[in-house]
This record gives sequence, C-alpha cells and structure tokens, in this order.
Amino acid sequence: VDIYKESGGSVFFCTHDTELAVRIADRVLIMEQGAIIADGAPCEVFCDNSVVERGGLNVLPMLALTRSLGLPPMLEAEEVAAYVKS
Repeated sequence: VDIYKESGGSVFFCTHDTELAVRIADRVLIMEQGAIIADGAPCEVFCDNSVVERGGLNVLPMLALTRSLGLPPMLEAEEVAAYVKS
C-alpha cells in the first residue's frame, strides 16, 4: 500500500471501526445519510464530537481517556506513551 500511495495512488475503504481508521488512514470522511459531513485528518475529524455523533460513531476510547485526564487530544496508545515519555 505504501508503494502504491507514494506513486500517487489512493486506497479507499469503508468502515465503522474508528480505531482501525485511525491506524491506517491519512484522511477520514464521515457521512450522514449519504452526505459528507467531515473530511480531514483523523485527529481533526474524530476530535469533533458533534461530527462523530452525527455520523453515528462512538468517541474513540483513547480520545475519551486523554480528555478525561486533561491531556491534549490523542487517538492512539502510542501517542500517549510518547507524550508521557517526553
């Protein structure tokens, strides 16, 4: 996939698994009744609670945790580990 992307290709996939999308997507689109309501980087899109709710998705567990701890928004455990180490 990386070689294909580097040569200008794109890979599209559809999922309700937001954690999977965070791990593999450079760009995320959220739809509501067939209309795109958000388009951007995973953190930009998934950090917008109103968009996540409108799209019928759940807040990412790691994002909920970092918010509850008063940390900057982070979507993956690796981001939190790197933040804590710094």
